[in-house]
Amino acid sequence: MKKVILLTLWLLAFCSCRKIDTFMKYCEYIQDRPETLILTWKDEEIKKDFVSFYNNIVLSDIGRVFLDGALPQDSVVQFLYKNDLIGVVEKGDELYIRNNFLFNENDTTFNGLNIPREHTLEGFTEKLDSLIRNTNKEKMNTIQYGIFAAMRSFYKKIIIEGDNKRYKEIIIKNESK
Repeated sequence: MKKVILLTLWLLAFCSCRKIDTFMKYCEYIQDRPETLILTWKDEEIKKDFVSFYNNIVLSDIGRVFLDGALPQDSVVQFLYKNDLIGVVEKGDELYIRNNFLFNENDTTFNGLNIPREHTLEGFTEKLDSLIRNTNKEKMNTIQYGIFAAMRSFYKKIIIEGDNKRYKEIIIKNESK
């Protein structure tokens, strides 16, 4: 018993111990993959922090692109978020990205308008799907790489909701689940 206690104390004193419980720590860990003998990994805490972090990015982007530079804390952004029209939420192993400003390419209402493809439900979904599946950590910063790695690791499906609750799904093939 004494040897076990001494070995444990030695490991604690000389080994790299890490607790991964936030999205930022997750990003740093997956980017560098340090040699760690003792690792505390908290999926649910990481996922919760990731959703909050990514939601803020999505709300910022929607405010900048579609709402004349509105910030996430501005009342119009908060109104749209509280009414489930924009933002990011998770339901179990599914991640929902809501952006009611993403139009359906086949909607004839918008014929003649020069809407960039990335502002359509189809274009946004294709771009996100490509980024999730073709993540190159050498071409991305730590946060970007972490976002797409988290999507691959924690979710079986990503659902992008556009205008009028139209949606597209990205199925994540994750052998570890």
